[in-house]
This record gives sequence, C-alpha cells and structure tokens, in this order.
Amino acid sequence: MSNYPVDGPFRIGVTALPGGAAIDVSHFLHHLILGLAQAADEDGPALIEELAEIHAMAMSPGGPDSPAVHERDAAVERVLAGLTDDGRIPVYGAQVELFAAALLRTVRPRLLPEQQDRRAS
Repeated sequence: MSNYPVDGPFRIGVTALPGGAAIDVSHFLHHLILGLAQAADEDGPALIEELAEIHAMAMSPGGPDSPAVHERDAAVERVLAGLTDDGRIPVYGAQVELFAAALLRTVRPRLLPEQQDRRAS
C-alpha cells in the first residue's frame, strides 16, 4: 500500500519493501509524458531526431567516462530541461518532513506476518 506524503506539485508515494522502499514518482512521469507529447505535436521530426541521436550515443562503445557517454548525458539533460525542471521534483514546506518521515518508516523494523500472528495469540 502506497503512502503519498507529497501531494504537490507532483504526488510522490512511498511503499515499504523488504529492506527498503519504493518511491512512486508516476505523477511526475505522467507530466513528463505529457510534455513529450506536446513537444511531438509542436515539432515531432525534431524530437524524433534528438531522441534518435541520444539512442545512437547510448549504443556507442566506450566506458562510463567516455566522450560518447558525456555527450549522451548532456543531450538527455537538454531534453529534460525542456520538459521538466532539469528532472528535479520539487517538494515544499511541511511535505519535506512528511516525505522524510515516510521514508524512515519504511526502514524501521517490522514484524513478519507469522510474528504478528504469534503476538496476537
């Protein structure tokens, strides 16, 4: 079950996992997809060309510090800058504390279902 401690401008959810947490940023991704759709509507061929170039750079051989990787990362950052706030999700005011608290709750020790059953008996 997701808990949504951040409700705007983009909802962010937190779900406990064994040994960690899952962060739900689907609302932000929804906004990103809508931005891509708008960019495609405004100039689809240019967007496709830019994405194809990013894909070509991603397929270039080289290690993590190669020029192709740096070029690809810069190209991705340019696309993100045009669609989002450089890929950053803003969290304001009290929502910062609520988000932090939700994350902390996911790492607190929890009883396993069989332990809860024994405790209830």
